[in-house]
Amino acid sequence: MSRRKQTNLSIEDIARALEASEGITTVLLEVLYASGGRVSEIVALRWGDINFEERTVRLQGKGSDERAVPLGKPCIEALSALLDGTRATVAPTEKVFGGLNEQNVRDRLKVLGRRIGVRLTPHLFRHAFTTHMLNQGANLRAVQEMLGHKSVCSTFIYWDSTDKHITQMLREIYMYLPRARAYLMAHPDCFSDLYDYRESP
Repeated sequence: MSRRKQTNLSIEDIARALEASEGITTVLLEVLYASGGRVSEIVALRWGDINFEERTVRLQGKGSDERAVPLGKPCIEALSALLDGTRATVAPTEKVFGGLNEQNVRDRLKVLGRRIGVRLTPHLFRHAFTTHMLNQGANLRAVQEMLGHKSVCSTFIYWDSTDKHITQMLREIYMYLPRARAYLMAHPDCFSDLYDYRESP
């Protein structure tokens, strides 16, 4: 099967990857997609960072930044199964993915991607988390916090500009809301990759 180039993963791509994976690789994919975490944050995860009751994970970001991110039921179930498959007692300081490092994760995804004909990287999972959340109506600021971005501009550039209702909404903002228009014009780097806001609706 030929591998196709892409800049984002669809929901179908994610489902195919999960279906084709097994063992710890499946758990890796679940955590990458559910948390939107950087690969460096994922390999550093310790069991004490996961709150199974509240379904959240604590990610250690750049510098001393720390943030709590909610996890979906499939991810929590995958982590629970992994925990149940380990020895009886696991220290909170033990790493969830053992000795796996960032390159190990990239290699696993690369091999899996070749098998299903889809380019897979940790960053594409982070990109997919962001795009899918925003295109489903998630609050931009909330997604920014979950990603650990300092600036909302960093989050906004992930937004899938092929979504026609989003395109129309932003054009209306530009046309009819002067203060919002002024903000857009003052932050061109945030939005230039999407489309030209000055185009007539």
